[in-house]
Amino acid sequence: MRILYAFHGDDWGAVQRAKILIPLLREYFNVEVLQYGREENLHFNEVVHFRIEKRKYNQFFRKFGAVLSIPTYEYAAVVTDNEPNSAWSALIHATPCIQIKTPLTKLYRQNSNILEKIWMRIKKEHYCPANEQIDLCLSLDISSEKKILKALSEEFCHLEKQNHYTVYLPEYDEKTISQVLFQFDVEWHVFTSLPYSYRIQNIWFRSFESKTFELSLKSAIGVMTDLNFQICLNTISNDSKLLVIPNKWQKKEKRIIDNLKTFKIPILDSLDLVHFRSIRNWLEKKTEYHFEVISENSRVIEQINCFVLIHQPKISIAKYTWKLKFLW
Repeated sequence: MRILYAFHGDDWGAVQRAKILIPLLREYFNVEVLQYGREENLHFNEVVHFRIEKRKYNQFFRKFGAVLSIPTYEYAAVVTDNEPNSAWSALIHATPCIQIKTPLTKLYRQNSNILEKIWMRIKKEHYCPANEQIDLCLSLDISSEKKILKALSEEFCHLEKQNHYTVYLPEYDEKTISQVLFQFDVEWHVFTSLPYSYRIQNIWFRSFESKTFELSLKSAIGVMTDLNFQICLNTISNDSKLLVIPNKWQKKEKRIIDNLKTFKIPILDSLDLVHFRSIRNWLEKKTEYHFEVISENSRVIEQINCFVLIHQPKISIAKYTWKLKFLW
């Protein structure tokens, strides 16, 4: 039975989830892959059957042919990690579609203009239409004596901790980051969108590349990041210190921020010397999380499997109905 797995190729978290789920789904289905975007620094090793170039949202209707060109009617179901083209194609071709949804899905780029942001806010509910959703979240259970973290995660390889802190704050430029981090006598690995790497005193500005970022993340004493779902998840799973500085659009996620504060994970309003004491206390404090990580891989795979089986009787009828419309 064939299914189509679609994901954002320029989102590090979506690539990590694809690396986890696709091999597991192949135990039950013949999985083909659709990748949206053209970022090559994330090193997705699977064979990609369909590639869709990233385009501006104001060109959506002009290039709607890209959606129609995806033959979703040939598949038993579509699994989309918030990838809109495959979801709209599935809707048009009456193919069952299930969406993997994280609580912090970014619907527009940082450099988007005002019209694009307004457009995406209006279309938020219809951005990625699907028959069913799989909600992923940082489920922190405090009902028992142990702190339990339920998460979709790979077999996490615990590397030996090195004497550095990893920083991923794409909203801030190098100058702003330097002014703050220079004040602390520790080794910083700052990942940026620049195509080259360079070093100034104790700050190493590194070009974002998937493998080097993962190694830095796993071996770091602590991680300073925005409210990125997958980075927060991996940091907590690795029992590293976490400091979160939400972007402007992330500050509305009150439930998640309050959840992190419950476990004494520091949340700052901005990267500024006003928070000098808070950052210093975070650097001096030892990690006290010690979560018991429970994998949700089997739950997600089971939910996808059940979804495909439930919708299977409707598939042949939907495909032939669509073909008859064209013949008519």
